[in-house]
Amino acid sequence: MPKDTENQTRKPRSGNLIMPAERSGFQGPLIKPRELPPIKKAGFFGFSLLIGLILLTFAPILQSNDLWSSYDQGSRSLHSDLEHWSDAWSIEHIRAGDPISLTSYFVERALPCNPAIAYHAINILLHLAAAIVLLMLLQSMNLPGALASTLIFALHPATVQTLFWSGYRHEITGLLAILIALNFCLRSHHSATYLMALALTALACLMHPAAYAIPLILAGCILLEKRNFKLTQYNRVLPIFCICLFLGVWLAAQPHTNGAELSGSQRLHLAAHNIQFYLKQTIAPINGALFHPAPDLSERNLNTDLNLLPFLLFVPFFTLALFKIKRKWSRAVIMGLASYLALIIPGLLSVGQFLDGSLALEEHGLYIGLPVLIALIISGLAGIARRSDGALRTLWAIGISLVIIIEAGITSSYTHAISQPSKMWQMMADQWPQSWIPKAAYIETLNDADSHDLQKQELIDLLEEVLQQQPDMIDMRIQLARSLRDAEQPTNALKEYRRALRAPNVSQEFIQEAANFYESLGLSREAENTRKRVSGNMPESQQNISTTEQP
Repeated sequence: MPKDTENQTRKPRSGNLIMPAERSGFQGPLIKPRELPPIKKAGFFGFSLLIGLILLTFAPILQSNDLWSSYDQGSRSLHSDLEHWSDAWSIEHIRAGDPISLTSYFVERALPCNPAIAYHAINILLHLAAAIVLLMLLQSMNLPGALASTLIFALHPATVQTLFWSGYRHEITGLLAILIALNFCLRSHHSATYLMALALTALACLMHPAAYAIPLILAGCILLEKRNFKLTQYNRVLPIFCICLFLGVWLAAQPHTNGAELSGSQRLHLAAHNIQFYLKQTIAPINGALFHPAPDLSERNLNTDLNLLPFLLFVPFFTLALFKIKRKWSRAVIMGLASYLALIIPGLLSVGQFLDGSLALEEHGLYIGLPVLIALIISGLAGIARRSDGALRTLWAIGISLVIIIEAGITSSYTHAISQPSKMWQMMADQWPQSWIPKAAYIETLNDADSHDLQKQELIDLLEEVLQQQPDMIDMRIQLARSLRDAEQPTNALKEYRRALRAPNVSQEFIQEAANFYESLGLSREAENTRKRVSGNMPESQQNISTTEQP
């Protein structure tokens, strides 16, 4: 059949089979969206794995008997100022600190077990509870990689100082209160639940200043869920914001002292170093230490322009996210970074102290903000793997498993080291060579131990370094004299014996020991004079002369 005849006999089209692009809204070829695998929730196995790994990793801490060390001259908690648990609930102490953590210190004293074991066990259990609530919160937000994020936070080496060293329980209870309040805030679809969210938010604000970030985090969660901005979506945030604002103003009226007098430029400089330190310890926590040396804050070393660089590090991420605000990943970046910065503000403004009161960088200020930054990074990587092919998903599963195993190994090794007093003080002495306190504590632990691997000369060097800064420590002076005697250094030992005998309250046993040592060196007259001190027949004026005689 000819073409013309075929066209004439073809039935004409009827109906609007193809709508114009401007009317149909069609902007490109029709492609069926790729179906993403569902986000898996952590079931019984996931929660059991979380609980088991936390208990296994931090169990070595329970072996330590170190609690409220007498060598710690820093102000860690208001606990030392309280005589009774009820004092923690006075208006003055409610406004100055966390009453719940302060009360818990008195509760642990009543437990029928070693106080150090009770203290560390309570901290580990609170940390475990915070990890479980964090996992529930991340899963309620439908974030990918929720279990992996929780495991990495729960086993992170940066949490060790908060769990181990005395006086930082308020960080753990503060994080737990914030997470519980956020769980109720996100589920506040009924009036009863919303009232509970308001009450828990108020309690969290009384426990830790980082809780003032709850309205910001809640607003970020709404922004993450809703693509289009509507002011009415944030109505439930307003009462929570008002509670935080009222309590913030009320608590700010209470003067706070942190034991350090720093100028404004010094505080800015320290905050910049704190944020660098927090980022480093979050991403690469390879330098395990309970206290880290702080930078020199003398005025000649301050540079205000350079101090702003760590804060400007976040500007490109916020800028990029604002340009792509319609994308969910961009809203997640805005919400995550803003929440992290708000939560670590108390830590950035705090002034860390070493045992001797000198300036230090401490990881406990990172504890509350740590889960947010980890969740932002891990959930982002998990989301990329979720949208990729099967090979990349397998690589992600293997990679994140290795990260968790390596992190658990590092933290276990760290907790095992600090659970041994001699090892802990040795590490601290190496980290702070200019301070005499960890060296003195290290020597004391060696004396309490049955045996140690320290050579005689190494012990003598440690004793001399301590006495160079603290010449009035008579016990260390006596130990130095005996160590020099045992190391067959009679001249140096004689000098230390004479210096030790000048002390007013030397024991009779040591005086007799010194007399015998003088006798062994052939100093019969000095030995006889020294023995007269034991019997009390020698005048005090002659006692001082006898200790300065030369051989």
